[in-house]
Amino acid sequence: MSATQSGKIPVIIVGLTGEKGGVDRVIEQYILHADPSEFLITAIVRDVPGILEDPALAGRASVVRLPYSGRPSMRSELHAGRTIFRETLRAKSAVLNFHDHYGLLAGLPAWRLRSRSLPMVATLHMHTSWIPGSYRAKRFMAVSESYMLRRAKVIVPVSNDYARRLGALGFPADQIQVIHNGIDLDAFGQRSFSRDSARASLGVKPGQFVFGFAGRFSLQKRPIELIQAVGLLKPEEIKDVIFLLAGKGVLQEEVEAEIRSQNLMEKVCLVGQISDIQRFYAAIDVLLLPSSLEGLSMTLLEAMATEVPALATRVGGNSETVEDPESGWLMEDWKPETIAAGIRRVLQNRAEVPFRGAAARRRIKEEFSVSKMVSETSEIYRRTWLARIRR
Repeated sequence: MSATQSGKIPVIIVGLTGEKGGVDRVIEQYILHADPSEFLITAIVRDVPGILEDPALAGRASVVRLPYSGRPSMRSELHAGRTIFRETLRAKSAVLNFHDHYGLLAGLPAWRLRSRSLPMVATLHMHTSWIPGSYRAKRFMAVSESYMLRRAKVIVPVSNDYARRLGALGFPADQIQVIHNGIDLDAFGQRSFSRDSARASLGVKPGQFVFGFAGRFSLQKRPIELIQAVGLLKPEEIKDVIFLLAGKGVLQEEVEAEIRSQNLMEKVCLVGQISDIQRFYAAIDVLLLPSSLEGLSMTLLEAMATEVPALATRVGGNSETVEDPESGWLMEDWKPETIAAGIRRVLQNRAEVPFRGAAARRRIKEEFSVSKMVSETSEIYRRTWLARIRR
């Protein structure tokens, strides 16, 4: 029996990120909390370790995994396009929800061939102009993305900042609906791990104040500038402070070299890819997010939900999430001097950390809960599906 015959709304969600990160976490949270009696979900993702591998997803969605060699290629994108088209034929009709530029690009042929039976929703985390690549490649992606966006029933940016950018590009306001990423507050409890055991497992000494960075070692996340900022601080300013950097990425060798060149091996510790991120949040006092680009950081939301306040740059959705001085600290840019000044500001006001942490969790509960995200996303699927039926 087909989805429509069973009364369920068929939804195909496409998220073609090349590494585990915010996009797949958003898709995962939606699948885990959506009503399986109302939606029949198929998720198309790249075959990357950690993406949609939660055992709790079983029975809630069909997951189609695409082979991936580590970077997009003509072959991988053509294969993705064929797979999307095959799944749309299998569904006969469905709401097609693309997450970000690679999904939009790979899905263009399928949508062109079956546009009348595939109402499209485009969820945008980052604009093509924000990703690395040659001018020609970025121009091609921008034109393709624009073509698809202008034909989407609804465009869903994850932040008001992105919505304003879309408005400036000429997209009509009634086509745009902001839906913030959401966090499961039950999963990210108030220090759900023992603080002492979490700190000990990461090599933190008793009495040390801990700044934590969690994310890809990429240009966007600015780990090099962060290390340079630590190098600008006087030894007496950070005598009882340690910086834990969790993650890996294309700048791994540069990060390691910068730590050595600054002689910060005792102060900046690389702890690798953390499989249990809640343990990391339990170990740190303040999250560092010196990014030059952000949509709406899931790492930021998770840390705040765990009562860890953040020192973050005022970019993308950061300023919509962190309220300075209530629930964290904001920096105007990612220059090493600015980051160093932000760290000093935190250290000079250490007594405020637990109060800002408690306010951070309240902020997530009020504005960035997973129930709010799922409710708003589900309503878009219903509205888009019903509009197609009524045509």
